[in-house]
Amino acid sequence: LHGKHFEFVSEVSGGAHAPGDGFAVEEALVLSFGFEGVAEGVAEVQDAAEASFALVGGDHFGFDADGLSDDVVDDVVALLHEPIEPAAEPAVAPHPVVMLSEPWAEPEWALQVRLFGRAEVIDAAGSVAEFERMKALELVVWLSLHRGQSTRSSARTALWEMEVRAATFANVVSDARRGLGRLVVPPADDEWIGRTLTEDLPLHPSVVTDADLLRARVKAARTREGRDAIEVLRPGLELVRGVPLLDTGFLWSDAEGHMSSLVMLATAAAVELGTLYLDEGDADGVFWATGRGLAVLPGHEELIALRMRALAQQGDRAGVRHEWESYLRGLAADSWSGAEPAAKLQALSRELLP
Repeated sequence: LHGKHFEFVSEVSGGAHAPGDGFAVEEALVLSFGFEGVAEGVAEVQDAAEASFALVGGDHFGFDADGLSDDVVDDVVALLHEPIEPAAEPAVAPHPVVMLSEPWAEPEWALQVRLFGRAEVIDAAGSVAEFERMKALELVVWLSLHRGQSTRSSARTALWEMEVRAATFANVVSDARRGLGRLVVPPADDEWIGRTLTEDLPLHPSVVTDADLLRARVKAARTREGRDAIEVLRPGLELVRGVPLLDTGFLWSDAEGHMSSLVMLATAAAVELGTLYLDEGDADGVFWATGRGLAVLPGHEELIALRMRALAQQGDRAGVRHEWESYLRGLAADSWSGAEPAAKLQALSRELLP
């Protein structure tokens, strides 16, 4: 019967009724109900009027009303006129969401401009490009950080504090092209630094930065969990070799905010990887990840907190204390910090070192 519809006779004749007679129809108003809703109505009337229902004529419900007063019959008829809500669907527990990770591949590249640590350009094998002029390397670095907006005039303004002759700039551009081309031969009919008849000075798309690759891995890792995320993110953090543009003296990098942007990228990636390792209970991984970040920005509070939590997770209270005290000593030695520990780290130290 489940799933079928049956019709209720909504008006019944008065008078005496023998058991099993059902009802005669007087200008019957027929309503259609779903079977599950009908069953609920039947149960309610049975409880209220002690009447029994049965199928009549194959597709109608009747009931045995022997001994019931007219008032009770009226109540039953009124009940059958009321709309009956269909039975609610049984609650189904939601299935746990399972993140299915697709294989991730690093974007293809031919030359990598290394911004973390000492600036240099390498190929896929790790060989380093050689330039005759330091300005040629600086030009390549500048171009890698100004994609889509690199022009000859803006490059000359950034690299030189004073007006420079066009011939001098042309020699630097040529040196940069030769240095890149000696390391990796450019594609046919193309150059790593494009030749144009306009102000544009484009860098080939296959020349990427270590920061580009790290950003791509951070983004990909955020769509994954646990060890899968770690496997994607760790190679990106391996590219972080220290303070960005170490010992270069590129004045434009500070003025344009590139240094702070690179520092934030590296420390954020270190925090994310350290947190993933902490969730896995891998203290060695936490220390490796946070060590990479602290090499860029010593005393970074979130990285210090991760190290303290990893030591506490191992039950190493002495290690926690050592980490906390090392942080305090670093603050005291830094004249810019004001020697005031972060409130969050103070709270964490009280939590882990009661």
